Amino acid sequence: MDLLAGFIRANLKWLTSHSAALDAVEEFGALTRAARRVCEAQSVRTVPVGNCVRSGCPGKLRAVVQTASGIGRRPSEIRCSADEAHWWAYEEWTALEIGMQRRSAPGRTWYSVSDIGLLRDIPAGSIYRLANQHQWRRQKVSGKVYYHHADVTAALGG
Repeated sequence: MDLLAGFIRANLKWLTSHSAALDAVEEFGALTRAARRVCEAQSVRTVPVGNCVRSGCPGKLRAVVQTASGIGRRPSEIRCSADEAHWWAYEEWTALEIGMQRRSAPGRTWYSVSDIGLLRDIPAGSIYRLANQHQWRRQKVSGKVYYHHADVTAALGG
C-alpha cells in the first residue's frame, strides 16, 4: 500500500493531467465505498428462505444471519413473518429444509454466493471452487451468480 501511495504522490501532476484521470477518480471512489461497506457492515443480515412450513400459515421465512463476531453475538435463526412462535435455530435448518421440500410446489430456489457464504460460513472463493468441482447449476441475473439449492445442499450436506 505504501508503494502505491508513494507512486501516486510522486506522479500526481502527471496523473491529474492524464486523459483517464476522471476514470481513475471514479474507480478510487468506488473502491473507497466498497471498503467502507465492508468495514461498516451491519451485524445482521436477512435472507429470504421461502414460505412457512407450518400448516395454514401465510408467513414468509427469513434467515436472520448474525455477521458480526464477539460478545453478545446471537446465533443465526430462521423466523416466520406471520407468527413469532415459528422459528428454527441454526441446528434445525436441515430438518426445516426437508419440510420445505415436501410442502413446496415444484420449482427452483437459488442462492447467491453471499447467501451461501453467510448461511454456511464459507468464503466466496471456496464457494466458486465447490460450484466448479460439483458442477452446480447456476444462473446469472444482472451480473450476479445464483446456484441451485439442491446442488448446494447435496455438496455441503444439509
